[in-house]
Amino acid sequence: MVNDYKRKIMSLDEFMNAKVYKKGNALMINDSEVMYYSEKETITERVLELCRKYKPKKVLEIGFGLGYTATAFQKYGVKEHIILEPQPKIFKKAVKWAKNYQGKGRIQLVQAFMQDFKYDEEGYDLIFDDRCELIRRFKDDEVTPRYKVRGLAGWGILNMHPIN
Repeated sequence: MVNDYKRKIMSLDEFMNAKVYKKGNALMINDSEVMYYSEKETITERVLELCRKYKPKKVLEIGFGLGYTATAFQKYGVKEHIILEPQPKIFKKAVKWAKNYQGKGRIQLVQAFMQDFKYDEEGYDLIFDDRCELIRRFKDDEVTPRYKVRGLAGWGILNMHPIN
């Protein structure tokens, strides 16, 4: 799946105070396309494929967006699901979303950037990174730290939309 997202790098302040809205098929943050509503089926199937392959019980998801990946993880039945979302308006949508899944697995919502999050020393079965870099905040070598992930080799991070 190749996407031609239109994105503009913004300051941290612009990102945190951004307008979040729907424009046509796109979820927008200010003037940047974050993801498309039409991706729901593809995203859901990809996440379910990953779950069938790795059989995760404990997932760290970086970025909530429209909640498609989060919903797929819940559909699969992960036992522990930690979701990081720094953008305040999207975080509020994540809180509302989580109410639909109470009692179906442990969901922990954290309003933070991945660079600021204190990782569990015991690691995660799967780390899913589906964020889009819209802000200038860290040097390139500080953006993606190495993770302790059970069952995955190398970086142990799965990107839906790799950043080139």
